[in-house]
Amino acid sequence: TNDKQRYELKHRNVNKARAVKEIAIKYQLADDEILVFGNDENDVCLFEEYKYSFCMDNASKYVRSKAKKFVSQEEIVDTIYRLLNNLSC
Repeated sequence: TNDKQRYELKHRNVNKARAVKEIAIKYQLADDEILVFGNDENDVCLFEEYKYSFCMDNASKYVRSKAKKFVSQEEIVDTIYRLLNNLSC
């Protein structure tokens, strides 16, 4: 991390993307049925794994560079609504 005061210790095989993948398996969700949001370096794995990845606009430049799109808190609901409308059959 860029923050020298913060350390994140975790097992190398544990991250948010893996957790979402386990939930997707349990509920039989395809990768393209999953939307992910985040704003921190520990969310980058989600952005790299999923097609619909959104980063909050308050994130660092590095984190924002990894997401497909970035949105403000005010735009979240509208963004999800528009995306779901476009995906509807």
